[in-house]
Amino acid sequence: MGLRWDSNGEFTACAPNHLIALVGAPPALAWKAGALLQSPLDQVHRADAHARMLAEKTFLQQVRVAVRAESVARLDDLQRGFDFSAGEMAERRVDFARRVRDGDEQAATQLDLVKREQSRIEQEKAEALLYEQRRGDMLDIITLDRIAIALVIPDQSPEALESYDKNIETIAMRVAINYEVDRHKAKVFDVSSPCLARGYDLEIHRANGEKIVIEVKGRAGRGQVHLTENEWPTAANVRDKYWLYVVTDCATEPRLFRVQDPVRLAFKNRQSFTLNIGDIIKEAETD
Repeated sequence: MGLRWDSNGEFTACAPNHLIALVGAPPALAWKAGALLQSPLDQVHRADAHARMLAEKTFLQQVRVAVRAESVARLDDLQRGFDFSAGEMAERRVDFARRVRDGDEQAATQLDLVKREQSRIEQEKAEALLYEQRRGDMLDIITLDRIAIALVIPDQSPEALESYDKNIETIAMRVAINYEVDRHKAKVFDVSSPCLARGYDLEIHRANGEKIVIEVKGRAGRGQVHLTENEWPTAANVRDKYWLYVVTDCATEPRLFRVQDPVRLAFKNRQSFTLNIGDIIKEAETD
């Protein structure tokens, strides 16, 4: 989980991959952090406490709900199992009691063992059912490890913006590649280098023999998507074999939208062809 807090001390949850898009800043810019530099250790301790509270309200509660639902079925199974064992013991007790009344001295020892076994089963049953009833409530977060802390300051330099864009594209490429490998057991070839000028980023050879090409676009949030004058004619020629993979919200919770033959959605806009994000989401393939 990720946690972000501002100079006013307000906490908000965020995606851990926010850290991936950050780049190092020179110490000379640290003054821009302002109030965040005041009592930094106290702020970190407050963040730890808020993170634990957030983890308990989200992750822990979700697990507890799931365990309680599971316990309903487990209680029935446990009850049936103990009832079956109790039934067997009851039959053996009746048999040995009858034999004792008939004068069988050895049966008296066996009857005593059965009685003790019945007591043991009843105690075990009570403990098992009580534990299962309370299992969800007994769950707790034992340790909460802080992986990293970053002091984030604004940097609007061209170099920083270029690096940020590259990180967003890296995240988008990773999401697209992982989808093809996990979903289609595909062999993926990265041909995104500008010197190749293929008009797409990935060549895909899927396990079922299908071959497609993919242009990957990443967005920090959401917004229009542009096909360049190199990508557009390739998409127009390849058509059904050309896919546009748009990964939105790369700076928070990346989400993949896959559009086959994106040419049908694009319109000319100066030096590129533009697709509205709403059209992409509407036409995206679902699995």
